[in-house]
Amino acid sequence: MQVAYNTIFGRLRENRGGLGDAEGLMARRDEYLAELPEGALVLTCGIDTQDGRLEYEAVGYGHFNESWGIEKGIIMGRPDSDETWAKLDDVLDKEYLLLFCHGFCCRK
Repeated sequence: MQVAYNTIFGRLRENRGGLGDAEGLMARRDEYLAELPEGALVLTCGIDTQDGRLEYEAVGYGHFNESWGIEKGIIMGRPDSDETWAKLDDVLDKEYLLLFCHGFCCRK
């Protein structure tokens, strides 16, 4: 909606909701008893390539578009280096565990 106001109507849209203070935001977070929260059904990993590094984020998805940020990280190294991609392979092959059972990998 904000994009429509700004680009189509040429008007400034007022943002009425904020995140609040840091303490309030931290109080709302979920605590997982395992690496993956209960309800995670699929695990994906997005990778952004930069000149001197790869940045990645593993995200778990469940029913009703629920999602959880599982892990973010940076792999230092040039994208044209086999060594950099080998480090990414380790990230993609990591198994994230669910409570009381096996887990998921981003690649398998």
